[in-house]
Amino acid sequence: MKYPQILFIPIIMLLDYYLTILGSTLRDKKFSQFIKVEQYELNPIWQRDINRKKLFNHRHVFSVLLVSFLLFILTEFLDVNHTIFEILFGFAIGIYGMIIGRHISNILTFFHVLLKPNDVSGEITFSHQYALLTSLYQYFVALIPLAILSAFLHSPILVGCTVGAIGFLLTHVIWLWRYRRNNIV
Repeated sequence: MKYPQILFIPIIMLLDYYLTILGSTLRDKKFSQFIKVEQYELNPIWQRDINRKKLFNHRHVFSVLLVSFLLFILTEFLDVNHTIFEILFGFAIGIYGMIIGRHISNILTFFHVLLKPNDVSGEITFSHQYALLTSLYQYFVALIPLAILSAFLHSPILVGCTVGAIGFLLTHVIWLWRYRRNNIV
């Protein structure tokens, strides 16, 4: 195998899904008494499955297998240029690194509230639009240093990470646009 690191991509894709279920489950234990949101999952494609805490999601497994197959074909049979591979690998790491970082942050927050519920009081309700916007804004924490490093270091993986981060922010904009269109906000 020319690029064994492609095996990391399906692992982080699966990790994303199962960390989402774990986060949603932990949120429901205590945190949701203080912070109410319309949807825990921001991606409309997975909302219903995450709400159901569906452990085996055939659509997600299919997407993981499809991406894995395409990466395998690209790297093993199409003799992709090494620089192009690094950009694509960085792109995936940029997206999933931010997503998994957010999951870990959420899980740690939910654990803290479970262990020390008196640290939080009151109740606040976020609209889905507000949840999408705050998520979008918070990803700039990762994008800004990535963009600065990419500008100075010219590393293909770093450029791919930065483009992945920008792509993920644009995905949030699309989800926000769809939400506003469907809910006439």
